[in-house]
Amino acid sequence: MIDTLLDNSLAIIVGILATAGFGGIAGYFRKRTNCLQKVADDMEEMKKRAYRIEKALIILTKMQDDAIEKTHPELKTEWEEIVKELLSNNGHS
Repeated sequence: MIDTLLDNSLAIIVGILATAGFGGIAGYFRKRTNCLQKVADDMEEMKKRAYRIEKALIILTKMQDDAIEKTHPELKTEWEEIVKELLSNNGHS
């Protein structure tokens, strides 16, 4: 009788420990997946911000070129080359 009770108790304890262990592993991977998703979202936002900064630089360069052309027509800046260099450094062409 005691042997049966000990065997059943041992089986229940092992079952509880196994369930807790698998639950802990699943929780770890869920937390890791959430963290990786947050990093991926942050990277996407950084890419968008970098693109906006590049566009702003292009606009400002064009505005500067127009202002220089009006005030000092003898000076010629190559803003197209600046834009090409800016975009080529970022993997765009």
